[in-house]
Amino acid sequence: MSTPKAMGTPVSTLALASAWAAASAMTRSWVVSPATTHPSATTASYRPVRAASAARAGSSKVPGARNTATAPGSPPACSKAHNDPCSSLLVMAPLNALKTTAMRSPCASLSTGVSKALAGDIAAILVRNRLEAGRARRAGVDPRQRGPCSIADMLSTGWRLTPMFKLTRVTTAFAAVANVWFVVLWTDAFDQEPLPPWTPALPTWLRLIAAAIAGVSLYAFAAALNDILDYRRDRALHPDRPLPSGALSLETAAYLSAATLVTAFLASIPLGLLAAAAAAATAGAVLAYNAFARHLPALGLVALGLTYAIHMLIPNPALLFLAPVWLVMTHSLAVAALSHSVAGRRPPLTGAGAVAIAAGWVFWSTTLAAAAWLRAGTLWPAWVPPAAAIGPSILAGLFALFVWLRLRGVTTSERAADRLTRYGGLWLALYHAGWLLGAGKRTEGLIMTSLAALGFLGMILLREMRGAIEQPLTYRR
Repeated sequence: MSTPKAMGTPVSTLALASAWAAASAMTRSWVVSPATTHPSATTASYRPVRAASAARAGSSKVPGARNTATAPGSPPACSKAHNDPCSSLLVMAPLNALKTTAMRSPCASLSTGVSKALAGDIAAILVRNRLEAGRARRAGVDPRQRGPCSIADMLSTGWRLTPMFKLTRVTTAFAAVANVWFVVLWTDAFDQEPLPPWTPALPTWLRLIAAAIAGVSLYAFAAALNDILDYRRDRALHPDRPLPSGALSLETAAYLSAATLVTAFLASIPLGLLAAAAAAATAGAVLAYNAFARHLPALGLVALGLTYAIHMLIPNPALLFLAPVWLVMTHSLAVAALSHSVAGRRPPLTGAGAVAIAAGWVFWSTTLAAAAWLRAGTLWPAWVPPAAAIGPSILAGLFALFVWLRLRGVTTSERAADRLTRYGGLWLALYHAGWLLGAGKRTEGLIMTSLAALGFLGMILLREMRGAIEQPLTYRR
């Protein structure tokens, strides 16, 4: 942690913690000025003397180093138009010739939490806890007996985690889980579906956990990498995103991207060597998409749909029934193309680009059909009931109706495109439930239906929680 030159010298977190530990060993109590009339204006001092001397001399007469914690009595109203602090907590702590300054600048309604900018600052946390302990002792309450975590504390934690949620798109990662879970459940439900070689025999629940971790981690890796590479562009077009707004640093985003990639690879190893190879292929497709393919819509949108297909095959790259994989690729490609057009993204999707996208879709659809024929000798294995296609077909028609109703009369809208992407991703779980229920696999179908319901409810809940964190409820004056 570093501080302005006018306020103090740069101090490392370890040195600061050591200094506080040394001072705490000599400190018996904190004294809060009895003249304090407002909890946001408090003066406290600690005395590095023995407790007996302090008792004889009287707390108000014992000299000592002095800490001052002040905040405006009536902080200004929060404004999202700029990043100016809504309330501040200035802490000056001269400890063993070390001076440090901590500035706390969340909105006033979140003043019970630590600063978003200095969430890990030890000095601010210790000062706040000491002041709260002093107030509790004056009120006759044992400060060690603390109640449960308050709503404000939870909101403060959510405030700090919100940038990471936004960066990794975790709130919309149910599509990634649904894709890999379908392959696991379908493979275990049909004896005709072989497991690839070098695959350990694991129970279904353990394979579901490993597949979910690998799927979500790869999804988060792709989202974080996309925002890192778009940093300069987002500073001009989307300044409210985590990286351009300063809510998350580029260094943290890079660490997060690397951590999710390693996690995805490690989680895919229990699924088999071919699963790990499929995870590596998915990561390579993500890198290729972000490096150059996304700058050409005709190439990038097709690559995006293909990436979804490869990602889906991670739990079982030797899957025989590839019709669900083709549906996921087609659906993802269509949703991405519609979102690109509705949002008015650059470069725009032209007529020639649409023809190129259609040609790419035909090529990869033919490739999947050829792979299915080589593996099973047919496009539709005899052990798959024809009724399995009824549910997904109906759901595809319903999604087309949903898109028409949502986009009717809309020319360009970033919000409409974002909503289309979210619902399009969650719709994949409904497709998978339709495949399983149509094939007569009720238990597996109910699992996928529950996952789809959880995805829709989770999206609504997280959206409301994010709204409560970013725009908390306040009393009208």
